Amino acid sequence: MLKGAIKHYPWLAKFLMLIGLFILSESLFSLIGLYLAELLVPASHILDNIGSINSGLALEPDTPMVHALEVYQFCTSLGRFGLLTFAFLWLIGESAGSFLQLRKSPSLQQLIWVFPLMISAAVVIGAVNEWNQGLNLPEAWSGLEKQMRQMEEQAKGMTDAFLGTTTIGGLLINIFLIGIVAAVTEELFFRGLVQGIFHRWTGKAHAGIWIAAFLFSFIHMQFYGFFPRLLLGALLGYICYWSGSLWTAMAGHFINNTAAVILYFLVSNGSVEQDPTETGTWAQALVFLPVLAIFIWQFRRHGARLDDGV
Repeated sequence: MLKGAIKHYPWLAKFLMLIGLFILSESLFSLIGLYLAELLVPASHILDNIGSINSGLALEPDTPMVHALEVYQFCTSLGRFGLLTFAFLWLIGESAGSFLQLRKSPSLQQLIWVFPLMISAAVVIGAVNEWNQGLNLPEAWSGLEKQMRQMEEQAKGMTDAFLGTTTIGGLLINIFLIGIVAAVTEELFFRGLVQGIFHRWTGKAHAGIWIAAFLFSFIHMQFYGFFPRLLLGALLGYICYWSGSLWTAMAGHFINNTAAVILYFLVSNGSVEQDPTETGTWAQALVFLPVLAIFIWQFRRHGARLDDGV
């Protein structure tokens, strides 16, 4: 009955409704995730400790609390990004396969080139991350900067707890949650839905790509990782645009996330010494920039660009 209920609304009204539905789904699936985590991992007592976690409670890898948070993350990723995308397309009366660019399968050449493209991009984006981490706000905003630094430390603690596992089982869970679930659902929402909305709204592919990339970075609420995540989002947006297929962007996101998961695992096991958060210097970035440009050129040669008039 609700199919196409807002089909004839202007794009601004549709987008505002999407924001409202996102906030609603964030709340709904957070609650579902918490109660499901308590049910599946009762030893975590997550419902009793959620306030402490939000206040920066130190977490250790491979503990009941981390396993409960994995259940929670699965629910929120699936709900607020994946299910919301398809529900919203139902409301605006659009075919998911067509709107999200899921009908076209990427070519073998595209999938081959997207791997070195993402790995070389990680070095360049890593250098931007180092610069972003060193940014300081004006003295008048020192209180805000202190708050943001604390939020950054909490986020890093959570990341270390998730990715610091030393077991093969933990590694496989992280690849599933971060490499597959997060990559697929975030691409459905940001590159598929949000980028598609702004592409159609403005009639310009580049506007859709950069607005979606901005929102992709903004929604993570991490100022000191904003610019590298913005560039990652834009790169994935262009991969989707150049290939004409969201599957290729999903592959790129999977490669990026899985590489980080594996690197963290190797560091946690003492196999490598590199800090996973220090993935590139400006000297390395200058070396890899022309390499990245070559990989992008090769990828575009095998692509089928989306029509700006979509």
